[in-house]
Amino acid sequence: NGAYTLANVMPGEVLVTISKAGYATTSRTQAVAGGATATLDVALAPPGTSTGKVISSADGTAIAGAIVTYSGGTTTTDASGDYTIAGISSGSQTLVAAADGYNSSADQVVNVPANGTATANITLTPKPTYLAGEVRDRNTGETIPGVTISAGGVSVTTDQFGRYQLFVPP
Repeated sequence: NGAYTLANVMPGEVLVTISKAGYATTSRTQAVAGGATATLDVALAPPGTSTGKVISSADGTAIAGAIVTYSGGTTTTDASGDYTIAGISSGSQTLVAAADGYNSSADQVVNVPANGTATANITLTPKPTYLAGEVRDRNTGETIPGVTISAGGVSVTTDQFGRYQLFVPP
């Protein structure tokens, strides 16, 4: 009938993993109070696979090392920005991608077919990254206008007050 009992469980947050051949393994966290009974009902689904690529909205380049999060955990993109989540529960799944220098993606809902593969490509937008400051004469301490500042292939010139703001790619 699918009923189960776990005895002698320590109070607190408990990670429960449910698995059976032919179904996607599912993990859930359950709060357990001391001396109490907690109920955790789970519906198992056949497994499927989600694959895709994480790219930059700025230029379409692949993002290596991006973290793709789903209800069962996380995976990391390879050097080509590709990811694969094998054994994910079939049905509607929500994916979110994040990477250093980028804003996290909005929820990406993908419908994973039982024993099949769904593709979900995710685009990340670069966070505005910049260097800012001012340039001063070492001897007099006065600011210096018209100085060229360069980094990451981008250049700017200090303003009339010797200040600059240089946006650099992630």
